Order: sequence, then structure tokens, then C-alpha cells
Amino acid sequence: EPIEEIVDNDISYTPPLYSYGSVNNPVPKYPKLAIRKKHQGKVIVCVDVSTNGLVSSASICNSSGSNLLDRAALKTIRYWKFEAAKKGNEFVIAKIQIPIIFSLNKS
Repeated sequence: EPIEEIVDNDISYTPPLYSYGSVNNPVPKYPKLAIRKKHQGKVIVCVDVSTNGLVSSASICNSSGSNLLDRAALKTIRYWKFEAAKKGNEFVIAKIQIPIIFSLNKS
């Protein structure tokens, strides 16, 4: 007899929240060497956010193609602070992907 998966649709889920470029979530600094070498790209950082809104782990899940840019993004995001995810009224551990774009073109 198959085991039924229990899904509680009454409990709402709110993912971790952050404000890019804020005091708690500063924009990663563009490495000077990367600027000189004209490195650009999009880094996607995978972050595990704890129940208190801090980063418990972070890794590159999609590289920009530049080690300099990847390291700059990772170094900064490790210290970000989030509004923790919630399931109903309880804070829960969550995973989130954060895109960081390094562009030499000022828009």
C-alpha cells in the first residue's frame, strides 16, 4: 500500500527576505584586478539561511567564469543578514539563490 505524502496547504511559507544594497546586505565590491582584466559576469550564490537570519553556509552554484568575481560575491554574502524564512508562525531553515551581476557598463 503506497504511503501518502501529507501536505498542509493551510500553513503559509515565506522565503528568506533581503534588501540588496542595504546596510545588512551590501553590494559586493568589484575587485580592482577584475576591472583591469575587464572581467564581467553573473554569479549565483546558494545560501543556507538559519532560523535567526544569518548565513549558515554559502557556495557558488553558478560561476561568473571569473574566480575573482565569484570570490568577491561569496566573501560579501557570507556576512549578509536576512529576515528568516517562516512556515506559519515558526522560523525555518531555508535555501536561497542570490544573483550578483558584475558589469563594467554603468547603467
